[in-house]
Amino acid sequence: MGIIPRTFSEISGEVIGINAKMFTEKFGVSAFGKTKIYEKIFDRQNALVNLSDIYLCLPGGVGTISELFNTLVLNDLHYKIKKYIF
Repeated sequence: MGIIPRTFSEISGEVIGINAKMFTEKFGVSAFGKTKIYEKIFDRQNALVNLSDIYLCLPGGVGTISELFNTLVLNDLHYKIKKYIF
């Protein structure tokens, strides 16, 4: 995990990690790009919607599915129209 943002960062792309405090305490902070840390998962999910330009959805767990559907609903409501890569 991390090869896509690491590679993008290496070719001078802007990478912003959006994470929850509980994850950074357990797994640490990414060594590339900028990282924004939120206290609660809900705040992190809202930041994903508000700060992202495009969504790249790779296989994950229940949290990944939750975040995917959250962005799909907002797209469907025309709140945020963004592209997806599955």
